[in-house]
Amino acid sequence: MIAVILLADGHPQSMVKRQAAALQRLLDKRHGVGRAKVLAGMKGEYPSLRDVFATVSTGSFEEVVALSLTPYYEKDAMETYETAFVEAGIPVTVRFVEHWHESQRLIQSIVVFVKGLLANGAEDRSLIFVGEESLDGRQLRETAQKVADYFPGLRWEFAERVADGVNALVCRLGAIAESTHPLFIEALADTVARSGAVL
Repeated sequence: MIAVILLADGHPQSMVKRQAAALQRLLDKRHGVGRAKVLAGMKGEYPSLRDVFATVSTGSFEEVVALSLTPYYEKDAMETYETAFVEAGIPVTVRFVEHWHESQRLIQSIVVFVKGLLANGAEDRSLIFVGEESLDGRQLRETAQKVADYFPGLRWEFAERVADGVNALVCRLGAIAESTHPLFIEALADTVARSGAVL
């Protein structure tokens, strides 16, 4: 069995629990019940990484896949996570997934969100993709371009922040991680499968 640890700092606890449960159901369906156990952990919050480390250390896990719910690389956060894992002395191989922004199903989940924006009678407005400064700008721009390619003729731009009251549709790429849409959960499951862990 492998442990799949969702690194969930900054995300609402109730949402994280639903995401973990949805991912567990999908992994059970794809790979069989008992092949993977989904856990979620946060630094200093509940559910805490300390509890996750205790579960992994005392369980019969062959290896660990650790990935952030945010698909984009965040240097400071990832380095902190990696240090915490080293200090915890996890007794099995840990596979860190530092980013997974290239997932096709992730792109499709954002496309669905943008379609929802456009369906609200606002087809004549431009779209601004917003990415947090702490996240990898190149990855965010790649995502924006891939999503925009689904909408020929759409006027769009990328920005790290947007002013209040701007007359444009806004898609916050970092916030996409707070989703239980089936495509987002499938993107997580695909990422676990691509990690190299034996399921």
